[in-house]
Amino acid sequence: MKLKTAKKKKHFTITISLVALIGVSAITYTLLLPILKRKDPEWLKKYCYAIVSSLPPPPFEFTEKGEIYGSGMSMYTKDMVSKEEHDSSYTCAIAYKFDYAEAYESKNLTYGPNMEVVNKFLQKTSEDYTISFSAPPKSIIQKLFGGKKAYWQKQAGLSDDKAGRPAYVTEGFPLVLTRENKLLRTKEVVDIFFGVKLYTKVTVYENNK
Repeated sequence: MKLKTAKKKKHFTITISLVALIGVSAITYTLLLPILKRKDPEWLKKYCYAIVSSLPPPPFEFTEKGEIYGSGMSMYTKDMVSKEEHDSSYTCAIAYKFDYAEAYESKNLTYGPNMEVVNKFLQKTSEDYTISFSAPPKSIIQKLFGGKKAYWQKQAGLSDDKAGRPAYVTEGFPLVLTRENKLLRTKEVVDIFFGVKLYTKVTVYENNK
């Protein structure tokens, strides 16, 4: 019995230390989710929403941040996920509304029918986005349980054909990044692309390998 008490005290001390270093919200999602996984059928959805809400916003002026919503995988994300993993996955997204003139101006560019300017905007936005994702995580929880792969890793640019992108447009988008969470045994994919708005999608799936 004494041994069990000592273990409990040690575990309690470690937990308190982590709370002090990381913060309550990170502890909630990172330390409690392994338990919720077994009891909450919507844990993937909740975790996906938590990831989206923590991602960096567009690195340019935008006018409206939408609500997070459930979505389907992008076609290029589907290629990264096996059928088995697809069955145990969840995708959610958020959209940012922006005014082209204001967005371009925030990048020191003048919006207009000029492909050279358009490509400069897309390339600069892609580079700035990548930097914001590549920064070391603020929470040391990722370092403790994920190691190097807990950081977002930018994936190789997609071909024009696969991305549905004209050959004269820069390869900056879609922007695809991945990471792993060893504690939850999940893999996570972010893909960011322009449409009527700027869309950020996150797919979380269980890594059973």
